[in-house]
Amino acid sequence: MRVHLKDVERELTKLWEDDRATSHASRSELSTLVALVSEPALLERAKKVLSDVAMSYPCRTIAVVWHPGEAPKLDAEVYLHKNPNRKNQACGDGIVIEAVGSARDWIPGNVERLLLPDLPACVWWVGDLPDGDDLFDVMVRRADAVMVNSAEMDLRDIEKLAFILRQSKDSYAFMDLAWVRLRALQDLVARFFDDAATRPYLDTLRDVTVAFSPRENETDVASTRAALLVGWLASAIGIDGANAKWTMNEPGGDVVVAREGHGDVTFHFVHDKRPGVDHGGVTRVELVCDAANGKEARFKVERQADDTKVMLSTSETPGLSPPPQTFRLERHHEATLLLSCLERPMKDRLLEASLRMTTKLVHPIAPRLSERPPSLT
Repeated sequence: MRVHLKDVERELTKLWEDDRATSHASRSELSTLVALVSEPALLERAKKVLSDVAMSYPCRTIAVVWHPGEAPKLDAEVYLHKNPNRKNQACGDGIVIEAVGSARDWIPGNVERLLLPDLPACVWWVGDLPDGDDLFDVMVRRADAVMVNSAEMDLRDIEKLAFILRQSKDSYAFMDLAWVRLRALQDLVARFFDDAATRPYLDTLRDVTVAFSPRENETDVASTRAALLVGWLASAIGIDGANAKWTMNEPGGDVVVAREGHGDVTFHFVHDKRPGVDHGGVTRVELVCDAANGKEARFKVERQADDTKVMLSTSETPGLSPPPQTFRLERHHEATLLLSCLERPMKDRLLEASLRMTTKLVHPIAPRLSERPPSLT
């Protein structure tokens, strides 16, 4: 239903009353979830995800999109999210705001007036972050939780995200859907060193290879997910990152960083196009460590060719012969990832540290921002 912005609340009240008359269900909403849709082509996808979220997490959703144009205009559409598994009962209300031209500047104030009072406000940025655009920066000031998907972004956006996070001064919980997807892979890598016999090999880590499935015509050395995984590992083992030295290998690259007291570590980024793997998805992680008597210890996690959801975990260490293990990693949809963030919104210090480290590592080779944020040192 198309309505004027000033009539949104009144029309939503009518829709709820009509639903209650037939379903006899009470109105219950836990928060407001605002989706800032960076491109009109992404609107339908965002609306579908918001609807799926509302099925499990009753909330008000506001999808905001903008179009070029000369005459400024704001339009609104209102509707109720209905759950077909519960006799089509309403499980939240939905608002779509479309801004034309300079009316984009009116978005923050109008969205703020539509937030449910005394309930958390969550902001989800859909798509890539444009350079020199402060809409995201403005919208997160009122948020209790902020979600992005860095997998849809470029390497240069890592610095932008780190800057926004620093500017937040802990005023909201910052979460990355790509980071949530990386957790299972991080667990597989970390468990190599749970054993007391293998833990010392981390001190002699020499080479790390991260292979990923690139986008078509990829120009970045690494995907954001591959870079974040390296940032996490580098941060975890105590690398500084400020002295990164790059060698470009077309289309990948190597970066050498010093590790105080343990020698240099080289991270290799390798393009590995795999059908069935999301753009930017990591296909292989291999760690090589020095061992006694000039031998090496190798630890590897790799997607299987015949089923990319299956990861094979293997290790070769002197004197130890652990059997290989297979793990099935399901691909979680955006709605599932958003739900995991909404149900437990919390500051993730490991993500913050990894973002800072990744920014230092990729700074020499990431495309420059048109307007660079202040230094992150």
